[in-house]
This record gives sequence, C-alpha cells and structure tokens, in this order.
Amino acid sequence: MSYFCQEEDLVYCRHIAGLLVKLGVPQYDPRDWRLLIDSCKCVLLHNEDQFASIPLAHSTTLKEKYEAVKYVLHKIQYEKHKWIICIDLKMVNFLLGQQSAFTKYPCFICMWDSRDRAQHYVKKEWPVREQLVSGARNIIIKPLVDREKILIPVLHMKLGLMKQFTRALYKDGRCFNYLCRAFPRLTIEKLKASIFDGLPIRQLIKDTEF
Repeated sequence: MSYFCQEEDLVYCRHIAGLLVKLGVPQYDPRDWRLLIDSCKCVLLHNEDQFASIPLAHSTTLKEKYEAVKYVLHKIQYEKHKWIICIDLKMVNFLLGQQSAFTKYPCFICMWDSRDRAQHYVKKEWPVREQLVSGARNIIIKPLVDREKILIPVLHMKLGLMKQFTRALYKDGRCFNYLCRAFPRLTIEKLKASIFDGLPIRQLIKDTEF
C-alpha cells in the first residue's frame, strides 16, 4: 500500500519502479513493459509474459474523455516511462486529440475518408497522414502521446475486420444466409449490424465452408 496513493477520484501507483522490484522483478526497464489503458484504468503488462499484470491506476468515477486520460497519465508519470501503449480505437481518439464523432478523417495512420463511401471497398491505398496537427483534419487538441507508441490489440483488429466484411455482404446472398444458419441465436438485426464477439469470429475463421 505504501506504493499507492488515493485521491478523490483515482487510486494510482506513485512509485512504479519500486513496486515492480518489491513484486520480484530483478531489474525494471520501461522497454520491457507495455501499458494497457481501458477507460480510466491502467495495467502494466510484461512484453514476454514472464510476470503477472500490474494495476497502476483505477477510477470508477472519472469519465472517459481527453481531460481524464491526461490526468491519469500525469499521475502515473507516463512522460518518465514512455511505455508502448496498448489500446482500442476509441481510446486512440482521446490520446491523439482526434474528433470522436462525425469525423471525415478518423484514422491516425492514413487519410481514409469516411464520407467517400463509393471508394470504401474499391480503393486499397489512401494517402499517409504525415502529422497530427491541432486544428487540422479532425485533430482538435494536442496529442497526449507519440502515435508511434500506440499498439492496437489483435482481437480488436479481428473484430473490426469481421464487422466491415459482414456489413459489405449482399444481404440476400448465399454467404449472408449461411451466417444466419450458422448463428441461429443471433437476431437478423444483429447480423445485419455485424455485432459479433470473439467466439463467433473464431468459429467462422475455422469454418472451411464459410
């Protein structure tokens, strides 16, 4: 408990290197760890899974927004450690200062145009987003971290790809009808909206007929 501090709306670790040594890590090197952020909860993960995950910060009252994430990163001294950050696409918006709704350019890597629907399943390469400049191309505020430090979890990528794939299917076609037969417990509304979780996706990937 001596390594943690509690404020009104946040519990956080104030001496991370000391905590890891106390828990049995022979030598602390920030490059050996990555930071998982979900809402206003932060967990430290070892890159080679040699050590258990270490909770660094937790709040049940802070709202998921730019100011709250900035506050949490400041408390755990992110600027000192500079870990790789493992997050989903929703959290990318907060960390990189992007507009979160009605966004023409939502990608932090390229200039994919969300409104150019005619090109979405035709154009394979989009211009690279060179910089993240506040006030330009849906960047509304200064980024909190370097985008080179961001790592997207593989499961989130698979979920997103499957969602886009099933949305593009012809709804009266043989492939979509097969989905309806394969998942009889899912309503037709959920299938059309491509609402899947990890289990159905793994099931489809292994399904040779699909």
